[in-house]
Amino acid sequence: MVRFRRGRKPRRLGYAQQDRRPERERDTLDMSIRSWLSLVCMGLALACPLRASANPPPIPGSSAPLWTEGGEQQVRRGDPLRHGMFAELAERTSPAVVNLNVMLRSGALPRGAAPLGQGTGFFINDQGYLLTNHHVIAGHASISVRTADRREYQAQVIGTDERTDLALLRVETGGPTPFLRLGDSSSLRVGDWVMAVGNPFGLEHTVTAGIVSALGRRDIRPSGADLIADFFQTDASINPGNSGGPLVDLNGHVVGVATAINRSANNIGFAIPVNMVKTLLPQLARGAVERSWLGVNIRPVTPEVAAQLGLERPEGALIAEVVPGSPAFHAGLAPGDVVLEFDGVRVEDALQLPWLASVAGAGRAVDMTVWRGRSRLTLRARMASSPQSRPSAGALGLDIAENDGAVQPGMPRGVMVVGVDARSVAARAGVVRGDIILEVNGAPIADAADFLHKTGQLARGAMVRLVIRRENALVVIAFTV
Repeated sequence: MVRFRRGRKPRRLGYAQQDRRPERERDTLDMSIRSWLSLVCMGLALACPLRASANPPPIPGSSAPLWTEGGEQQVRRGDPLRHGMFAELAERTSPAVVNLNVMLRSGALPRGAAPLGQGTGFFINDQGYLLTNHHVIAGHASISVRTADRREYQAQVIGTDERTDLALLRVETGGPTPFLRLGDSSSLRVGDWVMAVGNPFGLEHTVTAGIVSALGRRDIRPSGADLIADFFQTDASINPGNSGGPLVDLNGHVVGVATAINRSANNIGFAIPVNMVKTLLPQLARGAVERSWLGVNIRPVTPEVAAQLGLERPEGALIAEVVPGSPAFHAGLAPGDVVLEFDGVRVEDALQLPWLASVAGAGRAVDMTVWRGRSRLTLRARMASSPQSRPSAGALGLDIAENDGAVQPGMPRGVMVVGVDARSVAARAGVVRGDIILEVNGAPIADAADFLHKTGQLARGAMVRLVIRRENALVVIAFTV
Protein backbone atom coordinates (compact mmCIF):
# COMPACT_ATOMS: atom_id res chain seq x y z
CA MET A 1 0.00 0.00 0.00
CA VAL A 2 1.32 3.43 -0.91
CA ARG A 3 1.21 5.98 1.89
CA PHE A 4 1.55 9.71 1.46
CA ARG A 5 3.03 12.32 3.76
CA ARG A 6 1.05 15.24 4.95
CA GLY A 7 2.09 18.76 4.01
CA ARG A 8 4.83 20.65 5.80
CA LYS A 9 4.30 23.02 8.67
CA PRO A 10 2.87 26.37 7.50
CA ARG A 11 5.14 29.39 7.40
CA ARG A 12 4.33 33.07 7.77
CA LEU A 13 4.68 34.84 4.47
CA GLY A 14 3.36 38.08 3.04
CA TYR A 15 3.29 40.04 -0.18
CA ALA A 16 6.11 42.53 -0.71
CA GLN A 17 3.54 45.25 -1.23
CA GLN A 18 2.48 48.27 0.79
CA ASP A 19 0.01 46.34 2.97
CA ARG A 20 -3.45 47.89 3.04
CA ARG A 21 -5.14 45.43 5.38
CA PRO A 22 -6.06 45.91 9.05
CA GLU A 23 -3.27 45.32 11.58
CA ARG A 24 -4.87 42.19 13.02
CA GLU A 25 -5.14 40.62 9.57
CA ARG A 26 -1.58 41.56 8.69
CA ASP A 27 -0.36 39.89 11.86
CA THR A 28 -1.91 36.61 10.79
CA LEU A 29 -0.43 36.42 7.29
CA ASP A 30 0.21 32.80 6.62
CA MET A 31 1.87 30.57 4.06
CA SER A 32 0.61 27.01 4.14
CA ILE A 33 1.26 23.91 2.13
CA ARG A 34 -2.25 22.75 1.41
CA SER A 35 -3.09 19.13 0.79
CA TRP A 36 -1.50 17.87 -2.37
CA LEU A 37 -4.88 16.81 -3.69
CA SER A 38 -5.77 20.50 -3.92
CA LEU A 39 -3.02 20.93 -6.51
CA VAL A 40 -5.23 20.06 -9.44
CA CYS A 41 -3.35 19.98 -12.68
CA MET A 42 -5.80 22.29 -14.44
CA GLY A 43 -3.06 24.19 -16.14
CA LEU A 44 -2.21 26.30 -13.10
CA ALA A 45 1.20 27.53 -13.98
CA LEU A 46 4.24 26.41 -12.02
CA ALA A 47 7.51 27.45 -13.55
CA CYS A 48 10.24 25.16 -14.73
CA PRO A 49 13.51 26.48 -16.16
CA LEU A 50 13.00 27.81 -19.67
CA ARG A 51 15.66 29.13 -22.02
CA ALA A 52 15.49 32.75 -23.06
CA SER A 53 13.95 33.45 -26.44
CA ALA A 54 16.23 34.97 -29.05
CA ASN A 55 13.30 36.58 -30.87
CA PRO A 56 10.77 38.22 -28.54
CA PRO A 57 7.23 38.44 -30.00
CA PRO A 58 5.92 41.82 -31.18
CA ILE A 59 3.48 44.03 -29.33
CA PRO A 60 -0.02 43.15 -30.62
CA GLY A 61 -0.82 45.43 -33.55
CA SER A 62 2.76 46.65 -33.84
CA SER A 63 6.09 45.55 -35.25
CA ALA A 64 7.96 46.69 -32.11
CA PRO A 65 9.17 43.85 -29.85
CA LEU A 66 7.27 43.28 -26.62
CA TRP A 67 10.58 43.13 -24.76
CA THR A 68 14.31 43.14 -25.50
CA GLU A 69 16.61 40.28 -24.57
CA GLY A 70 19.62 40.92 -22.37
CA GLY A 71 22.20 40.46 -25.10
CA GLU A 72 25.93 40.75 -24.53
CA GLN A 73 27.16 40.46 -20.96
CA GLN A 74 29.70 43.00 -19.82
CA VAL A 75 30.14 41.26 -16.47
CA ARG A 76 30.85 37.55 -16.73
CA ARG A 77 31.07 34.75 -14.23
CA GLY A 78 34.33 34.90 -12.35
CA ASP A 79 34.80 38.66 -12.86
CA PRO A 80 35.64 40.34 -9.53
CA LEU A 81 33.35 42.93 -7.99
CA ARG A 82 34.81 46.38 -8.22
CA HIS A 83 34.18 49.60 -6.39
CA GLY A 84 31.26 51.54 -7.83
CA MET A 85 29.74 48.60 -9.70
CA PHE A 86 26.39 48.72 -7.85
CA ALA A 87 26.29 52.51 -8.09
CA GLU A 88 26.66 52.30 -11.87
CA LEU A 89 24.04 49.55 -11.98
CA ALA A 90 21.59 51.69 -10.00
CA GLU A 91 22.15 54.65 -12.31
CA ARG A 92 21.38 52.53 -15.37
CA THR A 93 18.32 50.69 -14.06
CA SER A 94 16.48 53.21 -11.83
CA PRO A 95 15.06 55.37 -14.68
CA ALA A 96 13.01 52.40 -15.90
CA VAL A 97 11.51 51.66 -12.45
CA VAL A 98 8.27 53.38 -11.42
CA ASN A 99 6.21 53.89 -8.30
CA LEU A 100 2.58 52.74 -8.43
CA ASN A 101 -0.14 54.39 -6.34
CA VAL A 102 -3.36 52.41 -6.59
CA MET A 103 -6.71 53.90 -5.60
CA LEU A 104 -8.98 51.00 -4.66
CA ARG A 105 -12.66 50.59 -5.40
CA SER A 106 -14.74 50.94 -2.24
CA GLY A 107 -16.11 47.44 -2.69
CA ALA A 108 -12.59 45.96 -2.85
CA LEU A 109 -11.54 47.31 0.56
CA PRO A 110 -11.34 45.08 3.66
CA ARG A 111 -12.82 46.67 6.76
CA GLY A 112 -10.44 49.23 8.23
CA ALA A 113 -8.12 49.25 5.22
CA ALA A 114 -6.68 52.36 3.61
CA PRO A 115 -8.06 53.25 0.15
CA LEU A 116 -4.56 53.58 -1.33
CA GLY A 117 -2.09 50.81 -2.10
CA GLN A 118 1.48 51.13 -3.28
CA GLY A 119 3.85 48.98 -5.27
CA THR A 120 6.52 48.99 -7.93
CA GLY A 121 6.68 48.38 -11.66
CA PHE A 122 9.23 48.60 -14.46
CA PHE A 123 9.13 49.34 -18.17
CA ILE A 124 9.90 46.42 -20.49
CA ASN A 125 9.91 48.39 -23.76
CA ASP A 126 9.99 51.97 -25.03
CA GLN A 127 6.26 51.94 -25.80
CA GLY A 128 5.22 52.47 -22.17
CA TYR A 129 4.46 48.83 -21.30
CA LEU A 130 5.34 48.02 -17.72
CA LEU A 131 5.25 44.92 -15.58
CA THR A 132 4.11 44.55 -11.96
CA ASN A 133 2.32 42.08 -9.67
CA HIS A 134 -1.38 41.35 -9.98
CA HIS A 135 -1.91 41.83 -6.25
CA VAL A 136 -0.53 45.38 -6.49
CA ILE A 137 -3.36 46.52 -8.78
CA ALA A 138 -6.13 44.08 -7.72
CA GLY A 139 -9.38 45.91 -6.97
CA HIS A 140 -8.12 49.15 -8.50
CA ALA A 141 -10.28 52.13 -9.38
CA SER A 142 -7.30 53.99 -10.83
CA ILE A 143 -3.54 53.47 -11.09
CA SER A 144 -1.12 56.38 -10.92
CA VAL A 145 2.42 55.84 -12.20
CA ARG A 146 5.26 58.11 -11.04
CA THR A 147 8.49 57.85 -12.98
CA ALA A 148 12.02 58.48 -11.76
CA ASP A 149 11.89 62.08 -13.05
CA ARG A 150 8.73 62.58 -10.94
CA ARG A 151 6.29 62.76 -13.82
CA GLU A 152 2.88 61.18 -13.19
CA TYR A 153 0.64 59.28 -15.58
CA GLN A 154 -2.52 57.19 -15.39
CA ALA A 155 -2.00 53.53 -16.31
CA GLN A 156 -4.20 51.24 -18.34
CA VAL A 157 -4.35 47.54 -17.45
CA ILE A 158 -3.50 45.49 -20.55
CA GLY A 159 -3.63 42.01 -19.03
CA THR A 160 -3.47 40.38 -15.63
CA ASP A 161 -3.17 36.85 -14.26
CA GLU A 162 -4.01 36.24 -10.61
CA ARG A 163 -2.61 32.72 -10.43
CA THR A 164 0.90 33.76 -11.42
CA ASP A 165 0.55 37.20 -9.79
CA LEU A 166 1.57 39.12 -12.90
CA ALA A 167 0.05 42.20 -14.52
CA LEU A 168 0.95 44.14 -17.67
CA LEU A 169 0.13 47.86 -17.72
CA ARG A 170 0.67 50.69 -20.18
CA VAL A 171 1.08 54.43 -19.87
CA GLU A 172 1.02 57.08 -22.59
CA THR A 173 4.03 59.33 -22.00
CA GLY A 174 4.16 61.08 -25.36
CA GLY A 175 7.60 59.68 -26.07
CA PRO A 176 9.82 56.62 -25.69
CA THR A 177 10.20 55.25 -22.17
CA PRO A 178 13.43 53.93 -20.64
CA PHE A 179 13.23 50.18 -20.22
CA LEU A 180 15.06 47.19 -18.80
CA ARG A 181 16.28 44.24 -20.82
CA LEU A 182 15.02 40.82 -19.76
CA GLY A 183 17.70 38.27 -18.90
CA ASP A 184 17.78 34.48 -18.61
CA SER A 185 16.79 33.17 -15.17
CA SER A 186 17.70 29.59 -16.09
CA SER A 187 21.35 30.61 -15.80
CA LEU A 188 20.96 31.75 -12.17
CA ARG A 189 23.04 29.97 -9.56
CA VAL A 190 22.77 30.00 -5.79
CA GLY A 191 25.21 32.68 -4.68
CA ASP A 192 24.88 34.92 -7.74
CA TRP A 193 24.59 38.65 -7.01
CA VAL A 194 21.25 40.40 -7.63
CA MET A 195 20.03 43.94 -7.03
CA ALA A 196 16.45 44.99 -6.23
CA VAL A 197 14.96 48.38 -7.09
CA GLY A 198 11.63 49.39 -5.60
CA ASN A 199 9.56 51.61 -3.36
CA PRO A 200 9.52 49.96 0.08
CA PHE A 201 7.08 51.74 2.41
CA GLY A 202 6.78 54.46 -0.23
CA LEU A 203 10.51 55.28 -0.16
CA GLU A 204 10.93 55.73 -3.89
CA HIS A 205 13.78 54.14 -5.83
CA THR A 206 15.36 52.30 -2.95
CA VAL A 207 18.18 50.03 -4.08
CA THR A 208 19.22 46.89 -2.16
CA ALA A 209 21.67 44.15 -3.09
CA GLY A 210 22.18 40.54 -2.10
CA ILE A 211 22.57 37.08 -3.52
CA VAL A 212 20.33 34.34 -4.86
CA SER A 213 19.77 32.29 -1.71
CA ALA A 214 17.92 29.33 -3.24
CA LEU A 215 16.23 28.21 -6.45
CA GLY A 216 13.03 26.29 -7.14
CA ARG A 217 10.92 27.43 -4.18
CA ARG A 218 7.61 25.97 -5.34
CA ASP A 219 5.69 25.94 -2.06
CA ILE A 220 5.30 29.68 -1.57
CA ARG A 221 1.80 30.81 -0.52
CA PRO A 222 1.87 34.50 0.48
CA SER A 223 -1.09 35.36 2.71
CA GLY A 224 -2.53 31.90 2.01
CA ALA A 225 -3.02 32.68 -1.71
CA ASP A 226 -2.44 29.85 -4.17
CA LEU A 227 0.27 31.65 -6.11
CA ILE A 228 1.86 29.49 -8.72
CA ALA A 229 5.48 30.13 -9.57
CA ASP A 230 8.88 28.55 -9.34
CA PHE A 231 10.20 31.32 -7.09
CA PHE A 232 13.83 31.93 -6.37
CA GLN A 233 14.82 33.16 -2.92
CA THR A 234 17.06 36.15 -2.25
CA ASP A 235 18.52 37.98 0.72
CA ALA A 236 18.45 41.31 -1.11
CA SER A 237 16.28 43.35 1.25
CA ILE A 238 12.66 43.34 0.03
CA ASN A 239 9.90 45.07 2.00
CA PRO A 240 6.22 46.05 1.58
CA GLY A 241 6.11 48.31 -1.47
CA ASN A 242 8.74 46.35 -3.41
CA SER A 243 6.10 44.14 -5.05
CA GLY A 244 6.36 44.16 -8.82
CA GLY A 245 9.85 45.62 -8.87
CA PRO A 246 12.77 44.11 -10.79
CA LEU A 247 15.66 42.03 -9.55
CA VAL A 248 18.57 42.51 -11.93
CA ASP A 249 21.89 40.75 -12.36
CA LEU A 250 25.25 42.53 -12.53
CA ASN A 251 24.62 43.35 -16.20
CA GLY A 252 21.38 45.15 -15.37
CA HIS A 253 19.24 42.44 -16.98
CA VAL A 254 16.00 41.54 -15.20
CA VAL A 255 16.14 38.02 -13.77
CA GLY A 256 13.09 38.18 -11.50
CA VAL A 257 10.05 40.11 -10.26
CA ALA A 258 9.94 40.78 -6.49
CA THR A 259 6.72 39.30 -5.13
CA ALA A 260 6.74 37.97 -1.57
CA ILE A 261 8.55 38.18 1.75
CA ASN A 262 8.71 36.00 4.82
CA ARG A 263 7.45 38.38 7.52
CA SER A 264 8.82 36.35 10.42
CA ALA A 265 12.38 36.32 9.07
CA ASN A 266 15.12 38.73 8.08
CA ASN A 267 15.98 39.15 4.40
CA ILE A 268 14.05 36.19 3.03
CA GLY A 269 12.35 37.38 -0.12
CA PHE A 270 10.98 35.63 -3.19
CA ALA A 271 10.90 36.57 -6.87
CA ILE A 272 9.20 35.16 -9.95
CA PRO A 273 11.88 34.06 -12.47
CA VAL A 274 11.88 36.19 -15.61
CA ASN A 275 11.75 33.15 -17.93
CA MET A 276 8.35 32.30 -16.52
CA VAL A 277 7.33 35.92 -17.09
CA LYS A 278 8.46 35.78 -20.72
CA THR A 279 6.41 32.64 -21.27
CA LEU A 280 3.24 34.46 -20.19
CA LEU A 281 3.92 37.98 -21.52
CA PRO A 282 2.57 37.39 -25.06
CA GLN A 283 -0.75 36.26 -23.60
CA LEU A 284 -0.83 39.11 -21.08
CA ALA A 285 -0.31 41.50 -23.98
CA ARG A 286 -3.44 40.02 -25.59
CA GLY A 287 -5.42 40.59 -22.40
CA ALA A 288 -5.57 37.22 -20.62
CA VAL A 289 -3.67 34.00 -20.02
CA GLU A 290 -5.22 30.85 -21.49
CA ARG A 291 -3.79 27.57 -20.28
CA SER A 292 -3.97 24.02 -21.47
CA TRP A 293 -5.14 21.23 -19.18
CA LEU A 294 -4.25 17.62 -18.48
CA GLY A 295 -6.85 16.74 -15.85
CA VAL A 296 -5.14 15.01 -12.94
CA ASN A 297 -4.64 15.49 -9.21
CA ILE A 298 -1.06 14.95 -8.15
CA ARG A 299 1.03 14.14 -5.11
CA PRO A 300 4.77 14.20 -4.49
CA VAL A 301 6.95 11.13 -4.88
CA THR A 302 8.50 10.80 -1.43
CA PRO A 303 11.49 8.50 -0.76
CA GLU A 304 9.09 5.95 0.76
CA VAL A 305 6.80 6.06 -2.28
CA ALA A 306 9.77 5.80 -4.65
CA ALA A 307 11.07 2.70 -2.84
CA GLN A 308 7.63 1.09 -2.85
CA LEU A 309 7.13 1.72 -6.57
CA GLY A 310 10.62 0.56 -7.50
CA LEU A 311 11.99 3.95 -8.57
CA GLU A 312 15.71 4.56 -8.12
CA ARG A 313 15.09 7.97 -6.54
CA PRO A 314 12.20 10.32 -5.72
CA GLU A 315 11.24 12.02 -8.99
CA GLY A 316 8.24 12.74 -11.15
CA ALA A 317 4.61 13.41 -10.28
CA LEU A 318 2.44 10.73 -8.69
CA ILE A 319 -1.07 10.59 -10.15
CA ALA A 320 -3.62 10.50 -7.32
CA GLU A 321 -6.77 11.04 -9.41
CA VAL A 322 -7.73 11.29 -13.08
CA VAL A 323 -10.66 13.51 -14.05
CA PRO A 324 -13.19 11.48 -16.08
CA GLY A 325 -13.30 12.57 -19.71
CA SER A 326 -10.10 14.63 -19.40
CA PRO A 327 -7.06 14.41 -21.71
CA ALA A 328 -5.33 12.29 -19.05
CA PHE A 329 -8.33 9.94 -18.98
CA HIS A 330 -8.32 9.48 -22.76
CA ALA A 331 -4.53 9.02 -22.74
CA GLY A 332 -4.83 6.09 -20.32
CA LEU A 333 -3.23 7.66 -17.23
CA ALA A 334 -4.31 5.94 -14.02
CA PRO A 335 -3.98 6.57 -10.27
CA GLY A 336 -0.63 5.26 -9.06
CA ASP A 337 1.20 6.18 -12.29
CA VAL A 338 4.25 8.41 -12.00
CA VAL A 339 4.84 10.90 -14.83
CA LEU A 340 8.62 11.05 -15.36
CA GLU A 341 8.71 13.08 -18.58
CA PHE A 342 6.21 15.44 -20.18
CA ASP A 343 6.61 16.75 -23.71
CA GLY A 344 10.30 15.88 -23.68
CA VAL A 345 11.03 17.58 -20.33
CA ARG A 346 12.09 15.55 -17.31
CA VAL A 347 9.71 16.03 -14.37
CA GLU A 348 11.94 16.42 -11.31
CA ASP A 349 9.12 16.90 -8.81
CA ALA A 350 5.33 16.95 -8.71
CA LEU A 351 4.91 20.71 -8.82
CA GLN A 352 6.66 20.91 -12.19
CA LEU A 353 3.97 18.95 -14.04
CA PRO A 354 1.10 21.48 -13.79
CA TRP A 355 3.29 24.19 -15.30
CA LEU A 356 4.35 21.97 -18.18
CA ALA A 357 0.75 20.98 -18.80
CA SER A 358 -0.42 24.58 -18.66
CA VAL A 359 1.92 25.84 -21.40
CA ALA A 360 1.76 22.79 -23.69
CA GLY A 361 -1.05 24.36 -25.74
CA ALA A 362 -4.66 23.27 -26.15
CA GLY A 363 -5.12 20.83 -29.02
CA ARG A 364 -1.49 19.65 -29.05
CA ALA A 365 -0.64 15.97 -28.74
CA VAL A 366 1.95 15.51 -25.99
CA ASP A 367 3.97 12.38 -25.17
CA MET A 368 4.48 11.38 -21.55
CA THR A 369 6.93 8.87 -20.08
CA VAL A 370 5.11 7.07 -17.28
CA TRP A 371 6.31 4.66 -14.58
CA ARG A 372 3.78 1.87 -14.04
CA GLY A 373 4.31 -1.59 -12.58
CA ARG A 374 8.09 -1.09 -12.28
CA SER A 375 8.50 -0.34 -15.98
CA ARG A 376 8.32 2.65 -18.32
CA LEU A 377 5.70 3.25 -20.99
CA THR A 378 4.82 6.13 -23.28
CA LEU A 379 1.33 7.64 -23.36
CA ARG A 380 0.06 10.41 -25.60
CA ALA A 381 -2.44 13.05 -24.44
CA ARG A 382 -4.21 15.60 -26.61
CA MET A 383 -4.32 18.68 -24.42
CA ALA A 384 -7.56 20.57 -23.81
CA SER A 385 -8.09 24.16 -22.69
CA SER A 386 -8.07 24.74 -18.96
CA PRO A 387 -11.46 24.70 -17.24
CA GLN A 388 -10.53 28.10 -15.82
CA SER A 389 -10.47 29.37 -19.40
CA ARG A 390 -13.89 27.88 -20.10
CA PRO A 391 -17.31 29.38 -19.47
CA SER A 392 -19.09 28.73 -16.18
CA ALA A 393 -22.76 27.86 -16.10
CA GLY A 394 -23.60 30.86 -13.93
CA ALA A 395 -26.09 30.13 -11.18
CA LEU A 396 -25.55 26.37 -11.44
CA GLY A 397 -21.92 26.69 -10.33
CA LEU A 398 -20.59 24.33 -13.01
CA ASP A 399 -17.53 24.56 -15.23
CA ILE A 400 -18.29 22.85 -18.50
CA ALA A 401 -16.44 21.79 -21.63
CA GLU A 402 -17.34 20.38 -25.01
CA ASN A 403 -17.96 16.64 -24.92
CA ASP A 404 -15.34 15.18 -27.26
CA GLY A 405 -16.06 11.59 -26.27
CA ALA A 406 -18.17 8.97 -28.04
CA VAL A 407 -21.86 9.80 -28.54
CA GLN A 408 -24.41 7.03 -28.18
CA PRO A 409 -26.80 6.63 -31.13
CA GLY A 410 -29.97 8.67 -30.68
CA MET A 411 -28.46 10.72 -27.83
CA PRO A 412 -27.47 14.41 -27.94
CA ARG A 413 -23.77 15.18 -27.61
CA GLY A 414 -24.23 17.21 -24.43
CA VAL A 415 -21.50 18.88 -22.41
CA MET A 416 -18.99 17.54 -19.89
CA VAL A 417 -18.82 18.81 -16.32
CA VAL A 418 -15.15 19.53 -15.54
CA GLY A 419 -15.62 21.50 -12.32
CA VAL A 420 -18.28 21.89 -9.63
CA ASP A 421 -18.46 24.69 -7.07
CA ALA A 422 -18.77 22.83 -3.76
CA ARG A 423 -21.15 25.53 -2.48
CA SER A 424 -23.51 25.41 -5.46
CA VAL A 425 -27.00 23.98 -5.67
CA ALA A 426 -25.81 21.60 -8.40
CA ALA A 427 -23.18 20.16 -6.06
CA ARG A 428 -25.72 19.68 -3.29
CA ALA A 429 -28.04 17.96 -5.75
CA GLY A 430 -25.33 15.48 -6.71
CA VAL A 431 -23.77 16.74 -9.96
CA VAL A 432 -20.12 15.63 -10.09
CA ARG A 433 -17.11 16.09 -12.36
CA GLY A 434 -17.18 13.79 -15.35
CA ASP A 435 -20.97 13.91 -15.75
CA ILE A 436 -22.22 14.42 -19.31
CA ILE A 437 -25.29 16.68 -19.26
CA LEU A 438 -27.55 15.63 -22.11
CA GLU A 439 -30.75 17.58 -21.39
CA VAL A 440 -31.91 20.63 -19.44
CA ASN A 441 -35.62 20.70 -18.62
CA GLY A 442 -36.36 18.25 -21.44
CA ALA A 443 -34.38 20.15 -24.09
CA PRO A 444 -31.41 18.30 -25.63
CA ILE A 445 -27.99 19.98 -25.36
CA ALA A 446 -25.97 20.23 -28.56
CA ASP A 447 -22.82 21.93 -27.25
CA ALA A 448 -21.44 24.29 -24.59
CA ALA A 449 -22.95 27.40 -26.17
CA ASP A 450 -26.37 25.74 -26.24
CA PHE A 451 -26.07 24.74 -22.58
CA LEU A 452 -25.02 28.24 -21.50
CA HIS A 453 -27.90 29.76 -23.47
CA LYS A 454 -30.48 27.49 -21.84
CA THR A 455 -29.17 27.82 -18.30
CA GLY A 456 -28.65 31.56 -18.70
CA GLN A 457 -32.40 31.99 -19.14
CA LEU A 458 -33.21 30.33 -15.80
CA ALA A 459 -34.87 32.64 -13.27
CA ARG A 460 -34.06 32.55 -9.57
CA GLY A 461 -36.23 29.92 -7.89
CA ALA A 462 -36.78 28.01 -11.15
CA MET A 463 -36.81 24.22 -11.17
CA VAL A 464 -34.01 22.57 -13.16
CA ARG A 465 -34.15 18.98 -14.39
CA LEU A 466 -30.92 17.55 -15.80
CA VAL A 467 -30.54 14.30 -17.69
CA ILE A 468 -27.00 13.09 -17.16
CA ARG A 469 -24.95 10.24 -18.53
CA ARG A 470 -22.68 8.95 -15.78
CA GLU A 471 -20.43 6.15 -16.94
CA ASN A 472 -22.89 3.75 -18.64
CA ALA A 473 -26.05 4.85 -16.86
CA LEU A 474 -28.55 7.70 -17.26
CA VAL A 475 -29.22 9.78 -14.14
CA VAL A 476 -31.92 12.40 -13.61
CA ILE A 477 -31.17 15.20 -11.13
CA ALA A 478 -33.67 17.94 -10.26
CA PHE A 479 -33.17 20.98 -8.04
CA THR A 480 -34.19 24.61 -7.60
CA VAL A 481 -31.85 27.39 -8.67
